[in-house]
Amino acid sequence: DSFETLDSLPLIIKQDDQGLLHCDDGPAIVLPDGSKCYSIHGVRVKQHIVEKPERITFDEIEIEDNAEVRRIMIERLGWDQYLIQSGGEIIAQDSFGTLIKKEIVDDEPLIMVRVTNSTPESDGKFKKYCLRVPPHMETVSGAIAWTFGMAEAEYIPEIET
Repeated sequence: DSFETLDSLPLIIKQDDQGLLHCDDGPAIVLPDGSKCYSIHGVRVKQHIVEKPERITFDEIEIEDNAEVRRIMIERLGWDQYLIQSGGEIIAQDSFGTLIKKEIVDDEPLIMVRVTNSTPESDGKFKKYCLRVPPHMETVSGAIAWTFGMAEAEYIPEIET
């Protein structure tokens, strides 16, 4: 009989909409013997990247050889935290925000625009965000405009509500 026994079949298999192994808060596969596999959109990663992303460090990201794993680690840590820890180079700054460039080994440069939300949070504070923009961006207003699907000349923040 060539059928697997029930005790050798995975207890859990989780996938994303494309059928890739994926679980962003636990193992994507759990076997009866307790073995686990962690995966984000088909990319196998270490347990702490999924279950304790706050423990990911800049140094750990920098020494990761696999570009896909490195990208996932940055996303899980948070682009803004990564930029803060990495000492990214400020390439433009004005009253609307800061454009930061971080060179990435074996990948295109990471360009992020750091902005402050114009709407206060419930505690009255204004949350800061880092938004990824294309690597050709050179100005803060151009980068912000791009996030709205606009050209820099079209972006007039004084009339935004």
